Amino acid sequence: MTLEAPPPPTSTMRPDIVSAYLASGMKVISWAAVTMLMFTYHDARQFALFSLLRGTLSFLNYTTLGLAPAIIHALSRSAVPMAADVSVPTAMADGSDTLTYESAAVPKASKSSKPLDFEAAEVGYSSVALSVVLSVGGILVAIAYAQNAAWLHGLGAEYRKLSVAETALYLGIGLALRLSSDSLGAILQAFGRISADNLAAALADVIWILLMAGSAAAGDASAKAAAVAFAVSSVLLLIARAMMIPLLLGYTPARGKFFNAAIMKSLLWFGLLVSIAQLGDFLYAPTDYIIITRTLGLEQVAVYAPAVQIDGALLLIIAGLANVLLPKAAAASALGRRDHLRTFFIQGTLASTAMLLVSAVVVYFLSPWIFRIWLRDPMPLTQAILPLILIHTVVGGSSAVGRSILLGMGKVKPFTIAVLIAGVSNVILSYSFVRFGGLGLKGVVLGTICAVVGRCAIWQPWYVWKCLRESGKSEDS
Repeated sequence: MTLEAPPPPTSTMRPDIVSAYLASGMKVISWAAVTMLMFTYHDARQFALFSLLRGTLSFLNYTTLGLAPAIIHALSRSAVPMAADVSVPTAMADGSDTLTYESAAVPKASKSSKPLDFEAAEVGYSSVALSVVLSVGGILVAIAYAQNAAWLHGLGAEYRKLSVAETALYLGIGLALRLSSDSLGAILQAFGRISADNLAAALADVIWILLMAGSAAAGDASAKAAAVAFAVSSVLLLIARAMMIPLLLGYTPARGKFFNAAIMKSLLWFGLLVSIAQLGDFLYAPTDYIIITRTLGLEQVAVYAPAVQIDGALLLIIAGLANVLLPKAAAASALGRRDHLRTFFIQGTLASTAMLLVSAVVVYFLSPWIFRIWLRDPMPLTQAILPLILIHTVVGGSSAVGRSILLGMGKVKPFTIAVLIAGVSNVILSYSFVRFGGLGLKGVVLGTICAVVGRCAIWQPWYVWKCLRESGKSEDS
């Protein structure tokens, strides 16, 4: 069958990228709105407690065992219409510089007698089964954390009165369910439903804001109220994503025949390596929170947390691009389109670095106004460490596209090793700068800068380019 040339990739990818930024933007807006209500109608202690628990509970990311990228990687190797079915540029066979466009969704020949859509259903429903099991495990871990949160963070009696255990419990369950729904969202993205998935995620954050606003209007803007509202919004998102899965997979599972043990094993192996790599994320802000509470006190968390939230908000600027490129890169790699991977890497990295740099400069000069509007306080101590935070934001965020390229190519082992080395370095350096260098919060941030520069600005660009260069040589041969 002859395929007619579709429009350029920039136009076909645009709806997905726009929806991704809408979802990312709603994460920023929802956090800002909820914390503003909490800070305004309650007090700084509630804000500090919620920030502490939410930051630390990010360790629940590891209970998913990296299932979402594993699902995208697996489906890119199966005969399903990937999210990267948008056109990608290919050089003309005569070697000219003129570009044509052809579909990346050319189905690969089946290695078995099973219909192609049946194979896709096997992968999809096996992924759903794993997601359910892992979400139960995440909820159990959240319950254990909630029971010991006050002891873990060394909170005194005055803070234990703030419903620490209950807040941690609802927030932990909400995070576990949202992470489980993200695995289902990976299936939607692999089938090209990136925009629908992003819109569902954005709507869930809108619901969180509305529920928290209603609670504040009723006189309760506490951290516990925010946690309950978040849990409810997470349940609704999980239901919405789950309802779309059977419509995409076509086949209906009968007597468990779609739950393929071999597929589950493959997903777990790839996902486990991704999860180990994600452990490096816990060795940054969440561990830094623990270092701060143990060495400087919980009050300093209220100084550090707003700057970290600005860091997270800026990183969401490039998260949309990186998230869209993961399924695109996986499909391009599966089809041997290494030239497309080079284009994704170069243009994506330059674009993300430019966006982060401009945004960081704007935030730096507007920070006094931002804090007055957001938290009703100029936060001078937070402003003092903000420039350092912004440095590692730009350096670390610019590597997000390279991460997507590496995972899409299946280069997960070296990536995992590099992330763990950098994470451990951050903990050692941050603790040393605070405890032995007497640098306070600046020491925590300096430790992060050293680790991020080593991995994101030096090692990862070199390694990605090395992989792309080597793959190009193999294609030429």
